[in-house]
Amino acid sequence: ALQKPFFSEVGICLDRYFNGTLNLDISPYTFAIVKPDHQINQLLWSEDLPAENFSLVECRLNFAGNEYPALIYYPNAQTKVEHFQAHNIVEVLSPFIEGVSYGDVIGLTLADNKVKFKKS
Repeated sequence: ALQKPFFSEVGICLDRYFNGTLNLDISPYTFAIVKPDHQINQLLWSEDLPAENFSLVECRLNFAGNEYPALIYYPNAQTKVEHFQAHNIVEVLSPFIEGVSYGDVIGLTLADNKVKFKKS
């Protein structure tokens, strides 16, 4: 919620998405964003933190027979040094999904050329 106005200022409206991320464990794979749909560099969204770079990739989530528009949300590790994010966890912004809980299987659909997956 704190970041939404700052993303909006650079032309990315996140109003349709829930104020939090779903963290998808893709083990035993890791991922790297190759071609983001949106790249935001040096976004200063907090007075207490340095500016950060963000990559966003459009995707779809599939859960319980329903499909939801979503974005892979990736704060660049080089600009977020105080926070460690495992390379097998994909953070996703989506609308609120009723009934989803820890341990559920969620499908992730995206264009082939956007993200590279590698078995670790």
